[in-house]
Amino acid sequence: MLTQGDKARSDPQLRFSSLAHVMSEKFLAETWSKLNRRGVAGVDRETVDEFSSNLEQRIQDLHQRLVNGIYRAPPVRAVEIPKSNGKFRMLGIPTVEDRLVQAAVARLLSAVFEPVFLDSSYGFRPGTVDVKQVVASFFKQPPQFDLIDFSGFDVR
Repeated sequence: MLTQGDKARSDPQLRFSSLAHVMSEKFLAETWSKLNRRGVAGVDRETVDEFSSNLEQRIQDLHQRLVNGIYRAPPVRAVEIPKSNGKFRMLGIPTVEDRLVQAAVARLLSAVFEPVFLDSSYGFRPGTVDVKQVVASFFKQPPQFDLIDFSGFDVR
């Protein structure tokens, strides 16, 4: 995995045609070990505990479907979450298996693209400045501008 990031860092013009070979069973298992497992079940109603009870077999099966190009993300479960103003917002809850796939893809893409992001590129990136903090600090202390006297310039 580090080699993909190293390649991206050393040659920003490099284009990756496929990263499927990196998403091995070992990579999926590592991703599982880092996954937030507090989430609730998706449309299949399978819990994290149920998924992990046969983890090795589940990862092998998932890996085969990913490699063969037959994995299809299932629908997400829609749940209404109450807001403080009395209204509701919709929250989509993916299945446990799909959360694993999403996390693995995010790890791969981060390894490739993080090295080539500029320090001034903000967004939802791990270990970077929160965009909301940047915007808030701008409004707390707006940039200072020097006034220039243009009266002595010939503007014809």
